[in-house]
Amino acid sequence: MEHIFALFTIFLAFAFSGRCSDDFSRSDFPEGFLFGAGTSAYQWEGAAGEDGRKPSVWDTLSHSRNIGNGDVTCDGYHKYKEDVKLMVGTGLDAFRFSISWSRLIPNGRGSVNQKGLQFYKNLIQELISHGIEPHVTLYHYDHPQHLEDEYGGWVNNMMIKDFTAYADVCFREFGNYVKFWTTINEANVFTIGGYNDGDTPPGRCSLPGKNCLLGNSSTETYIVGHNLLLAHASASRLYKEKYKDKQGGSIGFGLYLMGLTPSTSSKDDAIATQRAKDFYFGWFLGPLIYGDYPDTMKRTVGSRLPVFLEEESTEQVKGSSDFIGINHYFAASVTNVKFKPSLPKNPDFYSDMGAYVTYLGNFSVIEYPVAPWTMEAVLEYIKQSYDNPPVYILENGTPMTQQKDTHRVKYMHAYIGGVLKSVRNGSDTRGYFVWSFMDLFELIGRDPHRKRSPRLSAHSYSDFLKGKTSFLEFQGNMAQVCHTCRHVKAVIRCVTETLNFCLTCDYLHHCNNLHAGHVRYQLCDNCTINPSILLCYEDGKALCQSCYSTHYNCAPNGHHIQIVRRIQYPNNNTQHHDHAHMPHVGDHNNNNNRQQHHQEHVQHEGGHQQRRAGMFERSCHGDNNCERWMFAMG
Repeated sequence: MEHIFALFTIFLAFAFSGRCSDDFSRSDFPEGFLFGAGTSAYQWEGAAGEDGRKPSVWDTLSHSRNIGNGDVTCDGYHKYKEDVKLMVGTGLDAFRFSISWSRLIPNGRGSVNQKGLQFYKNLIQELISHGIEPHVTLYHYDHPQHLEDEYGGWVNNMMIKDFTAYADVCFREFGNYVKFWTTINEANVFTIGGYNDGDTPPGRCSLPGKNCLLGNSSTETYIVGHNLLLAHASASRLYKEKYKDKQGGSIGFGLYLMGLTPSTSSKDDAIATQRAKDFYFGWFLGPLIYGDYPDTMKRTVGSRLPVFLEEESTEQVKGSSDFIGINHYFAASVTNVKFKPSLPKNPDFYSDMGAYVTYLGNFSVIEYPVAPWTMEAVLEYIKQSYDNPPVYILENGTPMTQQKDTHRVKYMHAYIGGVLKSVRNGSDTRGYFVWSFMDLFELIGRDPHRKRSPRLSAHSYSDFLKGKTSFLEFQGNMAQVCHTCRHVKAVIRCVTETLNFCLTCDYLHHCNNLHAGHVRYQLCDNCTINPSILLCYEDGKALCQSCYSTHYNCAPNGHHIQIVRRIQYPNNNTQHHDHAHMPHVGDHNNNNNRQQHHQEHVQHEGGHQQRRAGMFERSCHGDNNCERWMFAMG
């Protein structure tokens, strides 16, 4: 009875809220909050062999595996002024780009390439003169091939000294105008992809069936991660001792973070989810915030995990990051893995983690599911677990093939709303960058002039930034007449911008009137927000939007009612489960298939890199299937 009364009370409150969605606009964000878009050097610049630039490991891997390359790409090296005009027209506060180490210092150390130096000075000056804040990444998967050939690149701690010297040149030459520096882009994914899986530059691994000539997946992943942290700490220390007082900038560290949720209600999967967070989040955030790796990793990886010296931990790495940069796109479910004592003989990152991580979404299509609560979950976890550091969302977006990219518009609306909700809940998030500003890397289009054409999402983002339109928070309610129950003051709950349902009769409304069905509005038994929306991502499984826990029962169970969404199309009495707009997770219940699934997962991980991040950052094969972003090219 108490629950019924609580629901009735909330329904009354909803009924008089007076609108379907709470609008939010740019003015709702804190003063100084940055909105921008991003690219990276190898994916945007082109001119790979011009004006003294030498190959990076990304060039080498792309050409050696015949999987496309960035030789020309967007031709930003020659067209940066045109692109800055597009940024101004869009209304960007900031532009995130990376510096090509092999363009600035072609051999990785030694003399500076003056033409490369002048290019970046010109680009930065063009941005500043048009009121756009440069947000610079020092390393985005692309150290000079010369250093890889000479001593193995990041597997050797000599890289720390060379990276610091490279950073010193950047701080000295550009620091009077650049106030935001990110040392390393998504360090965890770069390390896993490049040294465990061998799918991203420099393509090192020892996994069976992989096309790797060199590498050791058992050890190099952790050695490289360690060296990245020490290189970041060294560059950060240099900046703060030599430049910060004069230049007044800040220096951060980038990670790729997913919203992780257990795949079942079992205790093992809950523990595995926390373990996965320690491996994906804590691996780098632990040292940066607290000075050491998570205990989970130290126990599991053992002697293969490098150890910080006392002065490295307390005086260098801990506190070395003024902000954390986050690249985020979607959620993943976590399933515990129990290996036999004799397995694995050659441990790697995944077997050490002891979990399957499966991306939630239908990746048979290019675009990613709209699930902003995963962003909120990541920001809340960082706030609660890592002392709420300043955060910039450095990448968020979804690739699309259509010029009229309506799905991306919805995705961006939802995720920006999720960021605002997190800020209101206390997250110290200070900026949001769409990935990416334009089609990158793979699109060596048919137009030799590389013509730029704004998509619908570019217009939509521009209108938002200029205060011309508001975005919809997909959490609001309105009182209106329901066409099914005819209740004059029926409460309609908004699920998405074009999908809502009546809380009185459970009728699902679609603004396009193409089809209608039923959704249950129900209690979540794991959080205090009642009632909560549980979104189905697989038969029998749903994710609570309020507390991000996963629910499993398909039928009423005490105060817990599992959501089952069914869609009935006009003139067709056949009902089926609709997963088109919901995340999806694979079935792990068959123990006999788990080892096979692990192999598929590793392949999916690498494939995801190609889809999400191009050819190891955002690439695909052929114009028709390529990922495209806010500005179309060619």
